[in-house]
Amino acid sequence: AEIGHRWYPLEDRDLEDDLGQVFEGGEPWLQAYAVGLAEARFPRQLAPELERLATSGDPVVRPLARHAIDGHEENGMAMSSVERAAALRQVELFGGLAADDLLQIASVAEERAFPAGDYLFHEGEEGDYMYLVLDGRIRVEVGGQEVAVIGAGKSTGEFAILDRRPRSASARALEDTRTLAIHSADMGQILADNYSLVEGLFSYFLGIIRNMTEEKFRVRSDSDDDRK
Repeated sequence: AEIGHRWYPLEDRDLEDDLGQVFEGGEPWLQAYAVGLAEARFPRQLAPELERLATSGDPVVRPLARHAIDGHEENGMAMSSVERAAALRQVELFGGLAADDLLQIASVAEERAFPAGDYLFHEGEEGDYMYLVLDGRIRVEVGGQEVAVIGAGKSTGEFAILDRRPRSASARALEDTRTLAIHSADMGQILADNYSLVEGLFSYFLGIIRNMTEEKFRVRSDSDDDRK
């Protein structure tokens, strides 16, 4: 450890944060060593990072990360791919997809827990994840004002799948909340090879835009009628 800190000085953070930084941008051989330490010390806290490495990490790291995840699941500490796929099917965005498509998305869906009061994301920050609520409740805010409260089976942050533009709202856990999180980069890799999935998502987002447009014209029409 002393030699490692001498050659690779890290900022003043705890070990979990250090491992997270390594998983985010470290050299593959360093990530490979870090996977074993994460499995032993922080299997639940670093499960999302391990999932991403197992799916889209360096070839040297992928099997190690998968082994760490499988051992974690065997201990009953994480959902299986089938359980994640079943949860994804409850969301309107993925409800019409075939089982194979759901399993493919489930392979990159990460379990993430948020204590009451914690923010999933903030308005104005770059979008990177969408979230499906497994249990708990999330308050969606714009300018600090509540615009919606979503619960189990609902999702938020879907547009992060398509682009990385600033978030149009914030999302905060009203109570201890468990979610499945899907990163835009992981979803992009899946969409690149799956036209039927692209078509399904396009129809879903087109429906959202159409409903927003219809609501806008309805409000404008009602306003015009009131003036008359």
